[in-house]
Amino acid sequence: MKRIKLTISIIFLLSLICAVTAGASKVSFYANITAIEPIMEAFEAKTGIKGEYTRISTDKFLATVLTEFEVGKLLADVIQAPIPVLEILKERGVISSYTSPIAAVYPEWTRKDGIQLFGIEYVALIYNKELVKLEDVPKRYEDLADPKWKDK
Repeated sequence: MKRIKLTISIIFLLSLICAVTAGASKVSFYANITAIEPIMEAFEAKTGIKGEYTRISTDKFLATVLTEFEVGKLLADVIQAPIPVLEILKERGVISSYTSPIAAVYPEWTRKDGIQLFGIEYVALIYNKELVKLEDVPKRYEDLADPKWKDK
């Protein structure tokens, strides 16, 4: 299942990059995720276009992208960031809506106002088996919003 999700994420990202790079010799990708090398390598192998990745921490992301955009020198062709950051960039006219054909395989809830949610890194919840019964173990992040976990 993890391999399928990662493959779909890579295909989605590749199709997005391809859409904005028609005729380009290189593409610049700004994100705040790690382990991006396999995606950049797959993109270059598929398209022959060199991918340049710049990792920007979330706390510097808006300042970097907005400054580049406002002076007319935004270097990124593709941007990946947390939803609140993308929403601000969209409001400011930095990014526009794009729906990749591969987005059709994602659940409807992953599409929001022209922004596509996708997963590329996996995170696991860890719990103490002596403190949490098996039947109470959260199955999704949303489960952590249950009031019974407050201050735990």
